[in-house]
Amino acid sequence: MKSFFPFLLLISIFCTSCYQDIEECLDPLAKNYELSADVACKACCLYPDLSIGISHLYGSENYSINKMYVDAVGDTFTIADQAFFFSEIKFNDAESQLINNLTFKQFTIGGETKTFPTDYCLLRSTPVECIAGSAKFAGGLSSLQFLVGLRDDLTRLDSISVATDKNLSRREVLYTSNGYRSAYFSIKTNDGMVKTVFVADDIPISLITNNPPINKPGATIQYKIKLDYAVLFQGIAFKTEGIDAIASKITANFKNAISNL
Repeated sequence: MKSFFPFLLLISIFCTSCYQDIEECLDPLAKNYELSADVACKACCLYPDLSIGISHLYGSENYSINKMYVDAVGDTFTIADQAFFFSEIKFNDAESQLINNLTFKQFTIGGETKTFPTDYCLLRSTPVECIAGSAKFAGGLSSLQFLVGLRDDLTRLDSISVATDKNLSRREVLYTSNGYRSAYFSIKTNDGMVKTVFVADDIPISLITNNPPINKPGATIQYKIKLDYAVLFQGIAFKTEGIDAIASKITANFKNAISNL
């Protein structure tokens, strides 16, 4: 009987020496948080996306390109193509404090390397999401600010930097010989005419909600908005008005067209 206990002790020591600690992310705010891990890993935690969820509407209906709509004077039109930038995107918590963006990218301006947050996106057609970085955060969102357009420093990048970011490609429709534009619409009127309209000015958007969305730990941090094209195109006669007049009205309408969902 006595000889049995040393045997058990040896088995116990052997099993203990065979066990390896599980090394994973132990931050509950990370999307790859692993509760069962023993040891916190080094720089392996992945944090949730900062996202603007976008609903594209035309009044009470869903909006889509190539669908026929009626303008201010009763003429029909379709939007054959469109694109716009969102940039300088800032999410604020329930106490109106800025949520720190954790995703950065290096660019060069005038030969000098600089680091910028990836707080911008190019929106072609009617995307449902604009991902603008990542954050270590859970809780309520009180407000959102952004520009319709591309913030100034991103318009001055060296060509080598532009080549590494497809959103900023100089072959993109929003880039012209005069620089980047904020938005673009290709409009086809009922007589078959196609009008190409660019919005040149940056348009600041600020949204505050009394019903803040609550974000769970590790989940996408999303603020939902709607873009109502009936408001965006309000008061425009696409068939008879010139391109400059149309661009001016779209620019003036943009702030009212974007609101909380």
